[in-house]
This record gives sequence, C-alpha cells and structure tokens, in this order.
Amino acid sequence: MTVFSASSGGYTASAYDVFRTDYPYLISVPCEYDALYDPHYGTVTYMSAQEVKSHLQKAYGVVLTDSAHTWITLNVGSGGYITSAVIGGTKTVTGESLRSVLGLKSGRFTFIVG
Repeated sequence: MTVFSASSGGYTASAYDVFRTDYPYLISVPCEYDALYDPHYGTVTYMSAQEVKSHLQKAYGVVLTDSAHTWITLNVGSGGYITSAVIGGTKTVTGESLRSVLGLKSGRFTFIVG
C-alpha cells in the first residue's frame, strides 16, 4: 500500500493507527521536513469551552456536563495521532471524526482545559 500526506506534524502515523491494519513498513517515524516546509506547522487552535461543547453535542448527540475535563478522553497512537476518543464518557468516536468535528487540520492534537 502507498499512502500520502501533505504534512505529518513532525511524525508520520503508523498504518495500524490510521487503517487498523498492520503493515510493518508503514510505521510512525519522525519527519523533520514538516517544520521547515509546512506553513501550518506548529499552528495552535484555541476554542472556548462553549464552542467545543456545542460542536460535540451537536455532532454526537451527547449531553455534556459543565465540567470540560469530562468531555473528551483521548486515546493516542504512535506518533501522537488520536486513534479514538470517548466523548462525555459514553460515546467512542474515531480520532478522524473528532478532528473533523472540531475543524482541526491534523489528527495529532491535544485537548487541554485551562
């Protein structure tokens, strides 16, 4: 299998983390070129708690508490990419789904409440 990514955020994702199929030649490795050539490398996206809550409830049909710390539990694969997430303690979604719902450019992200 041959796959392409315009940018990898500093690390490629393993085939297992993306496709749930293990191809031993498609493993997570560092990619130093992204920092040099990707104009979006290192971009940070900030959202208000209300904005995140609204996106999650609308997309996944869950009711979230007022405590943002309980909204998202991330499962991280090799290379730092989100493989899946638990929303509101009840709904499991793919990392790609959550990335899309939140409007993020990459599946390599963190969720920090602060």
